[in-house]
Amino acid sequence: MYTKLGILIITGIILMFGTQLSSQEINVEEILTESMNTVDQVILNELTRLQTIANLVEVKEGNWEFIKAALKKNETERIKSLYWYSLPDGSFSTSENDKVEVNLKNRGYFPDLLEGKYVAGYPIIGRSSRKKSFVVAVPVMIDGEVNGILGTSIFLEEMWNFLKNKIVIPLNYDFYAVDTEGITMFDLETKDHLLENVLEQTSASLVEAIKNIISSKNGTVSYIWNEQNKTAIYRTSIITNWRYVISYY
Repeated sequence: MYTKLGILIITGIILMFGTQLSSQEINVEEILTESMNTVDQVILNELTRLQTIANLVEVKEGNWEFIKAALKKNETERIKSLYWYSLPDGSFSTSENDKVEVNLKNRGYFPDLLEGKYVAGYPIIGRSSRKKSFVVAVPVMIDGEVNGILGTSIFLEEMWNFLKNKIVIPLNYDFYAVDTEGITMFDLETKDHLLENVLEQTSASLVEAIKNIISSKNGTVSYIWNEQNKTAIYRTSIITNWRYVISYY
């Protein structure tokens, strides 16, 4: 399934950017395409990894020690995260503390997992780690039924550090992402706004622009920021449904 997602990303890019654009717009589109692919690839890799682990016999049997070792394998090669395994009732264990007392069942992403769907990019403050994070998770299936859930809570500050080193943005440009509720997933200009709701900003111009961004899949908007006119081009990830935005003066 996730291999198909990768193909869809490439196909979508070809279709999305096939129209004739001015030289400046082409440059901005190229920056946006390359930047959003960098982020999506991180999340796609983790989805694929979790799905591979979920198919192992020991995981389907609920062997926590095996699951923990599989989730943590080569963890230094990835962005720092908290790994966890949950039962359908919401009780769960983490790679740091094993069994924990809190429950996940009332988390907003949990119903989708119980329906056999994957989750990618859901913003949270971890109940175990207390860190700003986003969830990547897959169900463990046995005979068409959800037997458990494998999850990764990727720490947003560490994700920001990774992206800041990986993505090069020209002067007077910014790259950021918001979810469908207007929550800031990252902003390469600063890490101070992680998980802030942009719709609560005092700038009416910015709020209106973000409303337009989260109500459609792609487009261009303008708004005033720091008393200057700013243009923003945005696209939607088919993996997370985040809106990726390149803005510039």
